[in-house]
Amino acid sequence: MIKISDFVLRFLAGADITEQLEAWDVQVEEKNKIYYLNGKVRTAIHRQLDPISCYVCLAMALFGPFWIFLLRDDYNQFRKKANKILQEMNKGIRR
Repeated sequence: MIKISDFVLRFLAGADITEQLEAWDVQVEEKNKIYYLNGKVRTAIHRQLDPISCYVCLAMALFGPFWIFLLRDDYNQFRKKANKILQEMNKGIRR
């Protein structure tokens, strides 16, 4: 099975994920560039979402509230990558 972290990065880069999600028994409905996911938990994602939120939404749709027990190692590795991505995105933004 594909790592959710790789799947999230592909989605945020612009890849079409509908077919793969439907193969995993997640119904996908796209409206106005928002993907509504009806799986174990109903949720939605879009390409402007930050990587960590996108990961959690996809994991919830695929595995429900128990995703953290199933994906703990993948999530922890992804969080480190995502933090670097977010730091790069936020450079130059004053707070």
